[in-house]
Amino acid sequence: SVSLTLKIRGQDDAKTFVLPQRFPLMGKVLFVVHWFVFASNYFEGGSMAEARKLGRNYGGVKIYSDGFRVFPYGVGSQSK
Repeated sequence: SVSLTLKIRGQDDAKTFVLPQRFPLMGKVLFVVHWFVFASNYFEGGSMAEARKLGRNYGGVKIYSDGFRVFPYGVGSQSK
């Protein structure tokens, strides 16, 4: 089986999910997910318009293999 652990920055607890099978053709994989909450009560000194612009410019899915970006993931009309 494969286990995935979800850790939230600033919190001590973590949640672990167990997948019933392994994927034998896949090498070691690391997922790093960052998300941004678009809610005005989380902003001090900024605006929602600025947050949306940052989301458009830097958001989306980007895949890297051995430190190099894999295209076309995160590129194109869907990511702008």
